[in-house]
Amino acid sequence: MAMQVEQFIELKNEFRTKLGHSKAQQAFLQAVYYISFGLNHYKALFNHYEPQRSQPKDGLVEIVIGNLSLHIQALDSHGARKFLLSGLKNLGCMAGMRMLNNGECLDEASYLCLSHNVALEELLIGLASKLDGFRYIFFDQFEFFKARTEKPHNYGALANGEKVLLLVFGDSLVDCGTKNYLNTSKEHRANYYPYGRNVFSGEATGRFSDGKVTPDFIAEFVNLPMIPPYLQPDADLSYGANFASGGAGVLSETNRGEVIDMGMQIEQLIQLRKS
Repeated sequence: MAMQVEQFIELKNEFRTKLGHSKAQQAFLQAVYYISFGLNHYKALFNHYEPQRSQPKDGLVEIVIGNLSLHIQALDSHGARKFLLSGLKNLGCMAGMRMLNNGECLDEASYLCLSHNVALEELLIGLASKLDGFRYIFFDQFEFFKARTEKPHNYGALANGEKVLLLVFGDSLVDCGTKNYLNTSKEHRANYYPYGRNVFSGEATGRFSDGKVTPDFIAEFVNLPMIPPYLQPDADLSYGANFASGGAGVLSETNRGEVIDMGMQIEQLIQLRKS
């Protein structure tokens, strides 16, 4: 990190030469300083891991955070004011650590990361009270990923146990078959080859794609079924509806008579709400 700070100082001097002192100073005052350090220090402790001899190395956390504090204050002395710092991920549950512990998370490594994050947040609180204009955001990766790994249902389509609908508006980029149910010209349809040739057993579904479109991937990612077109007869709309229409636009004049424009899509949403 010390060498990186030296590079920063060199960059600042280059800015001064090109922009002048005042403009360069303002640029670095407004800059965001994103810092992510620590994992490599603790990872190195386990290169020759022996469970019966290993003990948590609290002293190393203190050394790492102490040095980080010095470097942050050095940046502050050169005009840095806005900081974004990442806490550490759970090193103990990474694949390399599990391999050292018969496939189980290595608690000692996890402990170090937790201790680091607690000490880092305490450091930032102290610096904010000590340094004039010092502002920061702390992103605790450990807790962020831990929560989503242990209770994924709280963060997906079933947040807090309640079903969340996916409602799609747009044009051909997100149309999943609306045009199949409209009396429209072939150029505004996608229900023929080569559309769909790589998914859905090679059958065209009305998607303007060789397979899926973006809403399909979003639904899949949050464990929803594919969202059907609102106009599809007898469609299960309990998870949402797709109102998108290939060739449509925000302006009603765009391909009028051939598409369902955004205003009409909103009208369909109103009907869906009523039902």
